[in-house]
Amino acid sequence: QAQGQPTDTLYMVHAVVALGSLGCPYEVLKYVLQKYPEQVSQTDGMGRLPLHIAVGPAQWSHRSRRKYKPREKRVIVRLLELYPPGARTLDPTEPAGRYPLHTALTCRHQWLTGGVKELFEGAPEAISLPDPVTHVYPFQLASIPIRSTTVCLDTIYHLLRAQPAVLEAQPTTALCEMKTYCCED
Repeated sequence: QAQGQPTDTLYMVHAVVALGSLGCPYEVLKYVLQKYPEQVSQTDGMGRLPLHIAVGPAQWSHRSRRKYKPREKRVIVRLLELYPPGARTLDPTEPAGRYPLHTALTCRHQWLTGGVKELFEGAPEAISLPDPVTHVYPFQLASIPIRSTTVCLDTIYHLLRAQPAVLEAQPTTALCEMKTYCCED
């Protein structure tokens, strides 16, 4: 407002989610969600929902000089409670448009602790669709090691158990020549 911008373009929920757990306590997020509940279903200037930000990559804090992750499970769960269609909304800022499930797996979210279970429950069809960037199925995204991170076998197991038919899918040439697109961890 001080800069002359109308308040309807200020996306408070998006901003609080982007700050992550180290930049903003969960209680502040709860307050902002209470004050601006309509923003959970609104897209920002780049076309992203708050859920797209929450499942996205870790951010770098110049002030604290460390990475922080805006991807706590309770944030994802709360955003899905307030706007369930968010799990089915493709992220326009991701290459080729990705489901939040694909982005979350690429960014190392896990089944129980990272909101993957809730993303799957919100958009079960995404589990049988290959990622539009890597052309691999969600269980395969979860099995790609990134740098020094280990893969979560529990996540892979639950994704496969939910849709075992993906094992019968024909491998594509893109899978054989796959260039791993990943979020920085």
